[in-house]
Amino acid sequence: MEIPSEGFLEKQIWDESYLLEHITNYAKFTNAEEIRKFEEELKNSNNWLFQEEISSHLSIFIPLTLACNTNDFCYYSVYIKDIDDYNIIPNESGKYHIYAMMYSTEYSTLKIEDYILEYKN
Repeated sequence: MEIPSEGFLEKQIWDESYLLEHITNYAKFTNAEEIRKFEEELKNSNNWLFQEEISSHLSIFIPLTLACNTNDFCYYSVYIKDIDDYNIIPNESGKYHIYAMMYSTEYSTLKIEDYILEYKN
């Protein structure tokens, strides 16, 4: 899946957060053709879930900073680097490196929260 190249990117490293080593990446895409292609691939990807498909168990890996506006259509993906898989809840307690992502179709924005979470099964 190719991420659009036209737009802008902001990165914020949090000094204080309830998450460990918390970094926020925010991208706003601007090329209409790239956006159309990205959204088509996103909708057909097994790694992205529409907001209503997120289970309560998986939602604990999605920080409040990724909340979707009520009038928006958002897709989510949670990649856990330590188990090398998307949208899967770990079987064991421990520290996990998480990439929680949200894409807004209304605003053509991709937000990625990169953090370490102490997970208790």
